[in-house]
Amino acid sequence: MPNIQPLPGERPMWPWGAFAIALALFLLTWALCWFNANVVNEDLQNFCADLHTQSFPPEKACVAEDGTVTGANASWVTAAFFTSATLSAVLLTAALALAFVGRAGYSSGR
Repeated sequence: MPNIQPLPGERPMWPWGAFAIALALFLLTWALCWFNANVVNEDLQNFCADLHTQSFPPEKACVAEDGTVTGANASWVTAAFFTSATLSAVLLTAALALAFVGRAGYSSGR
């Protein structure tokens, strides 16, 4: 059976890699939402009587009298936005905690 224990002085890198992936997904979904709100639906306010805007995530949506919505972000994009934001925060906290525990362990002479 191979030895999978880290060598002395080695720190686990997976939390930083996972954080980078989650952060990249967050930034990608934020860019998609911003592009949809500010480029694709730029002139929505010119012909919409009931314009709804929000800033986090960026969105401009028009609600017609019959209840149809134009210009809203796709639900999967909004879900990916909030999930990746939460996951980024959790993984950053985990990576910083592991780095702090590792540094404290190495400085105490273990």
